[in-house]
Amino acid sequence: MDYNYFCFSYTVFYPWFALIMLWFFGLRLNWLPIGKFLYPEKWYDAPFDSDVVFIEMIKYTMYFLFYFLVNIFTRNIESIA
Repeated sequence: MDYNYFCFSYTVFYPWFALIMLWFFGLRLNWLPIGKFLYPEKWYDAPFDSDVVFIEMIKYTMYFLFYFLVNIFTRNIESIA
């Protein structure tokens, strides 16, 4: 029996895993902000404001949802050929 398979196939408790990832990427690597999402100091000299960023995020989320729903509703359609 291959024990490496059992080691890597065990399920992960997702809230705990998310906290570990926040700790690793936020505190250890300083890639993610811990405690704040936006730093006002970084937006003073930016060529765009935060509204543009959030509108783009919402727009691409809507694109994804539309594509996902089209994919769900058309996956059982048989081709003519």
